[in-house]
Amino acid sequence: GSDSNVIDVRVGVNLAYPLPFSTRHQFGGSIFGRALPGAPANALRVGGTSRGTTLAMFPSTQSSPGPSIFLPGPFIEALRGFDDFSVRANSAAIANVRYRYAFIVDRGTASTFYVLPSFFMRQIDIELFAAAAVTDNPRAQWARAVGAAVAVKMGFGGALPLSLYYQFAYRFDFGLLPLHLVGIAFE
Repeated sequence: GSDSNVIDVRVGVNLAYPLPFSTRHQFGGSIFGRALPGAPANALRVGGTSRGTTLAMFPSTQSSPGPSIFLPGPFIEALRGFDDFSVRANSAAIANVRYRYAFIVDRGTASTFYVLPSFFMRQIDIELFAAAAVTDNPRAQWARAVGAAVAVKMGFGGALPLSLYYQFAYRFDFGLLPLHLVGIAFE
């Protein structure tokens, strides 16, 4: 029963640069734009989602309200540093930059406490990041953040790879406090 058509347009580029002196560190960035011509006002949600499952978040912030009609879930763009807060718009341009250094551990046990399945500690990643989004929403045009993260990557039973992570983000816009986030993600 809709009387309009919605077009979902997304264009982007990801870049990765090899860095000298070690193969354990990486530098990469991405820039992309997304627009929803024909969609109701504020149909695109920028931010308000995090990787994996959030175990703890301090502080937790209320997001801006969405459109008054039901929209499917894919109209979401993640914005690192804004895991607890979203901006509503119909188009956005997002840029991300990340530096990562991996400490390789490669240690494990055949059995955990002689009862549980095997445990394998793969690596510990340390990241520095910056993210920015500009939207067509005049009340919330910019969303910018910088931060750092630590992820412990491990495996259980030889078939369940997961990582436990902590992320700190300082946000420059909307008067938001710095965000502390603890979570778990399946890889």
